[in-house]
Amino acid sequence: MNSEFSVQLNWVPGRRDSATRWILSHVLRNKLWLVTLVIGALGNGIGASLMFVFIGRAFNAVARSPIDYAAIGGAALGIAVSQLVRGVLQLGRNFGSEVIGQRLERDTRHELYASLIGRTQFQYAELVQVQETNTRMVKELEALQVRPFKRHRIYRLALA
Repeated sequence: MNSEFSVQLNWVPGRRDSATRWILSHVLRNKLWLVTLVIGALGNGIGASLMFVFIGRAFNAVARSPIDYAAIGGAALGIAVSQLVRGVLQLGRNFGSEVIGQRLERDTRHELYASLIGRTQFQYAELVQVQETNTRMVKELEALQVRPFKRHRIYRLALA
């Protein structure tokens, strides 16, 4: 069946046996961000536990008969440095997760469009969706060359 449109993919879609295999095949295409996510998650856990280790060392320094101010200062410095490093690793974890999620959504949309474009085109669509995603849905349908049969109003409210 010939189609008027085509979607060019940079990869060959595969592994459509199950949803899990499909998701893994697409997630594993982003190995750098997956490694960033895992390192960030591990660093977050280690950084959270290091704070309590340093607090324990500071408590032990205060509990000694001559208070060890150098140990307290070292513990405070250790807490500050470990939490700064933890914050950077959390940022990497969150960014990696967001990039993987956005790319997975993009790949899903590309494969959906590729499978829909290869079929006979829709002529009309009745839109019955009342949410903030209505405008996005209308734009996606227009990209597929679908003419809305019944289009509900899209309201916009300007907040002052």
